[in-house]
Amino acid sequence: MLVWLVRSSAKAANGEDGVTFTPAPTGTRLGTLMVSGSDGITARSPSVSLSGVGVEFSIAASPSAATVKHGQSAQFNVSLNPLGGAFNSAVAFSCSGLPSAATCNFSPSSAIPGSNGTTSALRLSTGGKTPRGTFNVQIVGTGTGRHAVSVQITVN
Repeated sequence: MLVWLVRSSAKAANGEDGVTFTPAPTGTRLGTLMVSGSDGITARSPSVSLSGVGVEFSIAASPSAATVKHGQSAQFNVSLNPLGGAFNSAVAFSCSGLPSAATCNFSPSSAIPGSNGTTSALRLSTGGKTPRGTFNVQIVGTGTGRHAVSVQITVN
C-alpha cells in the first residue's frame, strides 16, 4: 500500500489542492492520501483511500524453443504489449542465461510498445565452443519495470 503525504502552500482558487495518483505496477494499486492542516483554530488530518490501475508492458517470444548446431543461429520474435493503456516509454532488451560462446542480438535493441504493441527480432548465435545441451535463456525487457520470458535453445 502506498501512503502519500502532500505538503503544499499553493491552493487553487476554491481552496483545494490537487493530487495526481499514478500507480506504476500492473493491476490495481491501493494507497492512502493523508492531508494535515490547520487554520489556526482547528487541526485536521483527513485520510482518503485511493485506487487505480497503472500502465505496464508484457513480453512474449516465439517460438518458445529452437535447436541449432554449433556455429548456427536461432531466430526469435519478441513481442511487447501494453497493459492498462498506452506504454510510451522505451523498453531495452537483453538476454541472460546464455551458454558460453553464445551471443544475443536484438533488432531493434529497444522499442516503445505504445498503444498497439511492437516487436523485435532476436538472433541467438552459437559458436564453435558453445557446449552441447539444452539451455533456458531469459529474454529481458527493462523499462520502468523489468519483465522476462524464457526460451529454450538446444545445441547439437
